[in-house]
Amino acid sequence: MKSVVRVLMCGVLLVLLPSLGRTQTTDRSEMDQWLKASEKQGDLPIGTKITMSNWQQYKQFMPLGMTKLFEGQYGWKMPAGVEMDVGPSHEGGNLPKKWVEATEKYGPQTGVETLANGHYVIKNYRGGTPFPNPQDPNKGWKILANVFYAYAPAMYIHTPTQLRHRLVGRQVR
Repeated sequence: MKSVVRVLMCGVLLVLLPSLGRTQTTDRSEMDQWLKASEKQGDLPIGTKITMSNWQQYKQFMPLGMTKLFEGQYGWKMPAGVEMDVGPSHEGGNLPKKWVEATEKYGPQTGVETLANGHYVIKNYRGGTPFPNPQDPNKGWKILANVFYAYAPAMYIHTPTQLRHRLVGRQVR
């Protein structure tokens, strides 16, 4: 009996899941139009406030998905009182000092080796961002390596209901 129920549930999922993916689509012409409109963006002045009443004049600065949220075309949408304040950019983000130092120290010695089977491996990586200014050859792979080796802080969680500290995903002893 249990196996019959499992088979039926799998069948229902196989029928319903593809239809969920088709409910919210953007066709290629919209993407092409957005690419053309956002080709020469320029800079937004610091202090600009983007709201539901003025977002259209700033849409060339937004990703296509964000404009869809403002339009309210799909189930998810921006709240009526949304306000986005444009502030100064932070070159390189808010990385810890030690990460930046490791990038400066070890980045120039990091390299890529191509194996006999055509796969790539990173060589001499010691810390920080492996390829701070990726260049050819293998520029795309170097960018991918930067994403893979990106800085990710650990979160320690301790609440009154827990007896021990826990590292998200693993128990710390």
